[in-house]
Amino acid sequence: MPISLKERLEEDMRTALRAGDRDRLSVIRMALAAIKRSEIDNRGSLDDSDTQGVLEKMVKQSREAADLYEQGGEPGRAKKEAAEIEILMRYLPEPLAESEVAV
Repeated sequence: MPISLKERLEEDMRTALRAGDRDRLSVIRMALAAIKRSEIDNRGSLDDSDTQGVLEKMVKQSREAADLYEQGGEPGRAKKEAAEIEILMRYLPEPLAESEVAV
């Protein structure tokens, strides 16, 4: 039986902790906190599609923040947001190419 997305995040959190990868650990902890908050709001555990939705929302928020930081003249903070997006995208499926989308 394949592991759930949340279980994969928890495993990767332990791996990042052991490896001393502070940036990755921080992003995964934020993701798990957002998932937990959503579970509390929904009064139950989330399935993988709901968990994916939480991560997609986090990516969208980070993209918006990165754009605002760029416009505000803070490229360092924009770069940090971009790094967070890169970490979160590892847990999301690859988007379909236009040629793969049925019309």
